[in-house]
Amino acid sequence: MKYLHDKSRLQSISDGMFAFAATLIVVSLEVPKSFQDLESMLTNLLSFALSFFALVLIWITHYNYFRKIKKIDYIIIILNFILLFVLLLYVYPLKFLSNLSIGATDKINLSQFAKLWIWYGAGFVIMFITTSLMYRRQLHEKFDTVIKSDMLYSANHFLIISMVGIISIVLAYFEIGIKIGLPGFIYGSIGLFIFLYGKYHDKKYSEEKNETQEVENN
Repeated sequence: MKYLHDKSRLQSISDGMFAFAATLIVVSLEVPKSFQDLESMLTNLLSFALSFFALVLIWITHYNYFRKIKKIDYIIIILNFILLFVLLLYVYPLKFLSNLSIGATDKINLSQFAKLWIWYGAGFVIMFITTSLMYRRQLHEKFDTVIKSDMLYSANHFLIISMVGIISIVLAYFEIGIKIGLPGFIYGSIGLFIFLYGKYHDKKYSEEKNETQEVENN
């Protein structure tokens, strides 16, 4: 007898790992024992906020995926755990980068700065490529997904996001614009690329819908 996979169990363990990742970026697990300790903790609060915001965005991406789908299989389970594994490793360069941006850690040289962006970019790319593959898996005929257009859009959406991460890695590897932080600023182009792809997708979907209606009318 073939049993269906329990989506809720996968969501539960995923949320547990997200909670653990949030614990890893927390400012401090101890109550400050002196005013100096309190002042130091508050100084690091901005770093925590930046890291926490990035973690929340990843969680929302993960949440929206499971909100849209009805069935899972072993491939989706494996991809999900790859995403979670990378997430837990991603916390460290994310927190270090946040600390560095507010001057809460020792300064590093340009070569080290480039390596940091490569490590950050690698985690970023793997997580969003994995997300893209999870959406693309829903296009498989066994899932009989009604809203395949939405699944295809989301798959390409996250693939584009990961491509920006790859560009950042290339810039960091060859130390292009490293002095001004170009490998980091390039992430700001994600919104533009997503906007352009959204326009392309809507136009293509509208044309296909019109063609389908014409065929049905004839």
